[in-house]
Amino acid sequence: MATNPVFNGLTAYIQEQRLPLIKEAVLKAKSASLFNLQTDIKTSAALNLLTTDVKFGDGLACGWDEAGTNTLSQRILETGAIKINMPYCDKEMLKY
Repeated sequence: MATNPVFNGLTAYIQEQRLPLIKEAVLKAKSASLFNLQTDIKTSAALNLLTTDVKFGDGLACGWDEAGTNTLSQRILETGAIKINMPYCDKEMLKY
């Protein structure tokens, strides 16, 4: 048996001008420039990881004092075929 979306707790539609805020938060975030998009993965792919444990030293001292650790590892990304079927009535959703 198909289930319809639940509209409990929603009020009638009111334009809230939310799109500019979402655009600024998602597209202009400083961290967005650090992300790498990994495409064309058919079954699985290795994701290379670097974990760093930083140890802060005395900033007033000269010289080299190696501290902390760096660990290289991998995580395997596996894809899968998914399918979602959900009924929506656009006439019902127009109110919200």
